[in-house]
Amino acid sequence: MSNLLEIVRSGLTTTQDQLNVVGNNIANVHSDGYHKQMGEQTPFVSGDNHPYYLDAQGGGGVFIRNVKRAYDQFAEREQRIAHSQHGLVNTSHAYLERLDQMFSLVGKKITNSMNVMFESTNQMIDLPSDISARENFLINATTVTENFQQFNRELYQHFRMVNEEIEKTVADVNSDAARISFLNNEISGRGSSNFGMLDERTALLNDLSQKVSTQILGFTEADVNVIAGRTQPIVLDNFAIELEIRQGQSFNENTTLHIKQDEKNLELDTSIIGGRLQALFTYRDEVLRPAVEAVDMVAIGLTQAFNDVQMQGFDLRGQVAKPMFSGINHKSMMFYRSQPHIDNEGGGLIGEVTIEDYTQITGDNYKLVVDKVPEFTQQGARQVIQINAHGEFRLINNNTGEVRYFDYPMTSPATTLELDALTEQPVMGLIGAPQMVDGFNFTLEHLDLLEKGDSFNLRPMRGAARHIELLLDYGEQVAVARGMATDVNSTQPLSVTLEAIDRNNADLQNRLLPGYQLSLTFQEATTPGLPHVLQVDVLDDKGFSVPFDPTNPTAAYPEIVVGSIEVPSVAVNTLLPTELNYFGLSLSLEGTLTNGDNLKLNVDFGEGDNLNAENFSELAHQKLMKNKKQTLFDMYEGTTTNIGTRAGITALNLETVQVSLDYAQGRVQETSGVNLDEEAADMVKYQQIYMATSRIMNTAGVIIEAMLALR
Repeated sequence: MSNLLEIVRSGLTTTQDQLNVVGNNIANVHSDGYHKQMGEQTPFVSGDNHPYYLDAQGGGGVFIRNVKRAYDQFAEREQRIAHSQHGLVNTSHAYLERLDQMFSLVGKKITNSMNVMFESTNQMIDLPSDISARENFLINATTVTENFQQFNRELYQHFRMVNEEIEKTVADVNSDAARISFLNNEISGRGSSNFGMLDERTALLNDLSQKVSTQILGFTEADVNVIAGRTQPIVLDNFAIELEIRQGQSFNENTTLHIKQDEKNLELDTSIIGGRLQALFTYRDEVLRPAVEAVDMVAIGLTQAFNDVQMQGFDLRGQVAKPMFSGINHKSMMFYRSQPHIDNEGGGLIGEVTIEDYTQITGDNYKLVVDKVPEFTQQGARQVIQINAHGEFRLINNNTGEVRYFDYPMTSPATTLELDALTEQPVMGLIGAPQMVDGFNFTLEHLDLLEKGDSFNLRPMRGAARHIELLLDYGEQVAVARGMATDVNSTQPLSVTLEAIDRNNADLQNRLLPGYQLSLTFQEATTPGLPHVLQVDVLDDKGFSVPFDPTNPTAAYPEIVVGSIEVPSVAVNTLLPTELNYFGLSLSLEGTLTNGDNLKLNVDFGEGDNLNAENFSELAHQKLMKNKKQTLFDMYEGTTTNIGTRAGITALNLETVQVSLDYAQGRVQETSGVNLDEEAADMVKYQQIYMATSRIMNTAGVIIEAMLALR
């Protein structure tokens, strides 16, 4: 009879425990990271540590040997991978969609205002002498500059926001890693039966996997090590390894990911870190920065193209026009184009990064590396040096990987030079043709402070949209009329530029009548003591010479002295530039003059002349960018289209990874999730068992009372 009571007691106790497990499952059905618990029920048999049991033919009751936590490590791993992919794609899509909206809505004002500005050139073509048409053009040009500046500010504000989000994500990763390491320690001390901590750690691992891809190493549930990306441990047992964001080693805003307090300054590869963090770095470096630089390139192309046309014409007063926009090599722009690497040991600097041909600018970034410093000896306080060996340098295109090698300075060893003078020499111009790298040039400063391994980063177009500025104040300053027409007949490269013009000059007014030309012919001196000269002639609209003095046809125009008055033993070409002033014209010549070279200049001006305004209008359709393969609008719209395409692709990818995540979470739910229908069925089952066992207890009580009554 006592054994019967023990069986009934064990049944009631075990059923109560099973009901507790079921109740706990139901209560935590929506708890993050919760895994279903199951009571492992088993009977008492012979040999069990129990005060009452029968032999194998009988029974000794029932008890819960263990409560298990439903856990499938393969399904959990699949879910973490899906979380990481979803975090990466979802973040990429969110930011690409936002940038697409910025270019499609806010940035669209740039192209719209450019269109309006080009349309206003047609008014100047139709009404070249109308001051209001010119004023309207300047108003539209002002709107263009303001839109460039505003959009640049918004893009950089967005850039800073992305950097702040990167820092926040790294802080969250560190927080998750610290909590996981704490739970590792607690679980290790209390045993793996602490299901609440195990569930919390599982939830943290899933949350961490959204931020970075994770690999879990460990042989037991209590022993968990976490690897971020493919190689970087962030949790080792009960120790968390912190990550941190550091100032960019190239440009300050290009922040990088490092191990905190790492003496070797180990930078982590963010292209394999996975999750949200990888998406943020990739978006910033491969999408946002190129987009900002594309806008800068359009600003550079627009300002220089209009300046080139403006400088070829005459304003309403007949004067040589001044630039319309701030120059692309203004100091405020060049300030942002270079930066020494943060770990440079030397004190050398990039002096100036100048754009020589904006049509060749690619939009790429570059890195200059010092492989060997120039060897020289310094003499005295004047910093005079004698060069003993050239420095060796590499210029690396960070976008294409192309490497160019060159020596600097390109003077012969043993040459004595003043150190300060070297800072003015363009580096690439000293190694022969081509003198430019993708349309830009740069100089080096403080050569004596360079160290081997120093590097410098160059972004030639950086900051252009931020500092674009309209320089014209009045409509009459717009060069609507064509400028000086030049006919150059030379066997060598030669160009002439009209720097200024005095329309009040009597010779200009009386001798260069409409349609007339000023003819300059170079005559090389052959007699010692005589200089090289430019012989002057004036041609009428039919090409016939106009005498200097009609009353004395033999009188010649005064000659222009050029070059040296010393005649060498062997005739040599005269190198320019040479400044010339004649008939109120200030001219500069650049190139090489050879005997017999002829220049014909026409400086006609009329208020009804609109030829230069037509040149302004044609800029809208000319292929000026990317080695003259794209128009200004092509450049901008291409960037907008690229961003929109990327956003569309990530939207499709997001649908795919969402399906994968749903499937992975479904698998985990199948094995570890709480099914309310199953739990309800178990509750009914255990309630019935509890009631049946209670009846047995009642029956046992009746039997005992009957047996006692027999006595």
